Amino acid sequence: MSEYEMKQIQQRLQNHRSCREWQKQTSSEEMMEMARRIGVPLSEEMIVADYAQMPDSDALNRKYSEMYGDILDQRRPVQWFNRDIIPVLICRIIPKHFKVSETGDPNFIYELSQKIHRDFPDPLESDIEDYIKALIVCGEKKNYHLLSQIDFEYSHIASLIKVIPEYHNRNQEFRSLMKKLYLRYYDVPQQLFPEVYEEAQQEKYGH
Repeated sequence: MSEYEMKQIQQRLQNHRSCREWQKQTSSEEMMEMARRIGVPLSEEMIVADYAQMPDSDALNRKYSEMYGDILDQRRPVQWFNRDIIPVLICRIIPKHFKVSETGDPNFIYELSQKIHRDFPDPLESDIEDYIKALIVCGEKKNYHLLSQIDFEYSHIASLIKVIPEYHNRNQEFRSLMKKLYLRYYDVPQQLFPEVYEEAQQEKYGH
């Protein structure tokens, strides 16, 4: 690789970092106002309404990118303004209005898993419950029967699933959630909750 090519790569990386930093520091309201000034009608109300009809953040991102991506890239009012604001806005706005435990959206399942990891060794039991509920809803909506089918790294889910029972009171509600998880997915480790695993096997296969 020539010195010129190396410099070009370094410049692109620097531009990407600068773009991400600008997006991090800029409020959602300011981003949407800048978008409206160039003819892109993004608003919190619009994002919420569209997500209610299409509770899939990846699909919504694709829809907006197809509709507005080129305009955002070409008419940028500042250097670091482009179509990348779309997933940023979706990730900021949707969790304010929708519970991942009800939508089962893989991107927000991942965000919740990251929060649980950050909170170790004292994660909130409510977060753990929401995480398991979200995995179940995701499987039901997408007809998944393997955790490895969910769109983000399977090893991340597997490691978290193995740890969270240690940080939760194994009350009846938690037993019920774990049973639903076992009934939905075939690759949830048996050793997490052997008693509940046996109950789920009995219900599945009658033995």
